[in-house]
Amino acid sequence: MVATGLLVFQFLREKMVTTSAPAIATSEVDQKSVAVLAFANLSEEKGNESFADSVSEELLNVLGKVTGLKVTARTSAFHFKGKDTPIPEIARQLGVAYVVEGSVRRSGDRVRITAQLIKAVDGFHVWSDTFTRDMKDVFAVQDEIAGLIAKSLELKLGIKKDRPAPNPEAYQLYLEAVRLWGLRDALSLERAEQLLQRALALQPDFARAQAAMGFVLSVRSAEGGLDPMSGEGRSLNEHALQWAERALVLDPDLAEGYAAKGNVLDNLGRWTECKEAYRRSIELDSNFATGHQWYARSLSQDGYLDEAIAEMKRAVALDPLSPRILDNYAVYLMWAGKYTEALEILDRALVIQPGSPQAECFRGWALVKTGRTEEGRAIFETLAPRADRPEWNIVHLAQTLVATGRRAEAEALLQHSPRENFYRGLLFCALGRGEEALPLLKPVISIQRDMILLSFQEVMPRQSPEFHRKLAEWGMAESWERAEAWRAKNLPKKAP
Repeated sequence: MVATGLLVFQFLREKMVTTSAPAIATSEVDQKSVAVLAFANLSEEKGNESFADSVSEELLNVLGKVTGLKVTARTSAFHFKGKDTPIPEIARQLGVAYVVEGSVRRSGDRVRITAQLIKAVDGFHVWSDTFTRDMKDVFAVQDEIAGLIAKSLELKLGIKKDRPAPNPEAYQLYLEAVRLWGLRDALSLERAEQLLQRALALQPDFARAQAAMGFVLSVRSAEGGLDPMSGEGRSLNEHALQWAERALVLDPDLAEGYAAKGNVLDNLGRWTECKEAYRRSIELDSNFATGHQWYARSLSQDGYLDEAIAEMKRAVALDPLSPRILDNYAVYLMWAGKYTEALEILDRALVIQPGSPQAECFRGWALVKTGRTEEGRAIFETLAPRADRPEWNIVHLAQTLVATGRRAEAEALLQHSPRENFYRGLLFCALGRGEEALPLLKPVISIQRDMILLSFQEVMPRQSPEFHRKLAEWGMAESWERAEAWRAKNLPKKAP
């Protein structure tokens, strides 16, 4: 049976289409590293595709708890779904020594799962097996498979023996909600919240779904540019914190719960507490790429740029094909003055997600900073009317026009940002009208500190006593001084 299942699975792989993406140069591959690819759906009903995905996703989650094992994040591992990419090439792009692949066949209340652990360098099948079980036992099978893989790599699984199995339907809703949350747009976040509400109605004590609700609500606040201290923004963050804390009551060792809590505390300006939560999340699950990414943001917002870049490198190593993580890593590199390296990362992100407005925006600014001003300006002019967040591109376009002596055109951009909000404040900064900007920066300063400290520090009214009074009022004086000291030490001096 094992041989038959593996032959069928290999046949399917050979029928798929080949695509490729360049890999980021990394050091020697960690021999205790693995990627779990999306399992093939061999069920007669194609509607079982999401169930097959859920089997591999839960296996990935369980393996992520193995101490000493580096596990590639879902976004990057599933990048190869439906593609006939050779195992060595997959491993090269993901930076892993081993790959797990398999198949799922579901028939009624019975399921057959075939899995195999492959050594990437030579294609050697280290371990393989087939498991036929009742559907109610599927989570126990995933634990069993993870244990056998860990044993093959001479590692210990280290999961709780008595961990409760989630309701299968609730788990499917949870997985889809997490996927939508990753998209970050308003409609996807709203849909994710609805799915999580349904999941929690089916299983009120589903801790991971509660933590995910914390993710969704806190990100809705931040992505919407809402003031987290009042109105809708305050309400979203308060509810997000409640969900995160409920999750941690149910499961005190839930990394996602601490990450969700950290994100809310970050939004609310409780910065010391947020870093503690992020650190605890990473201690519990060092393979949680989002935890590293958010911790990096928290560090950068306090002016600790070297430490932030180190955390972003860890996030990229765990999720090297995630456009969002690559985009963010490029921003940190630009903050550090490494514009050429940032362009390389952004080019990679655009191979994975062609036409991404966020990556194009960052690429435009990197081009401007490397002296390719006209190329950068062309990107911003193209993006401004069509991007999801046109305000960002208008601000960058204004900076570019001012830098090239076209101030009148830059001033005219104010009509494209009529709302009295944070973006208009940044636009005033770009135009050198810092005093007018200050009243507009406060409402979302807790979630945009890095914009002032690192992205737009050059256009801040740094000589203004009022600006420094505002920094003190916002609790940012020490962070600003730390960031300024870092720049003075690490960035090239400008000509007088």
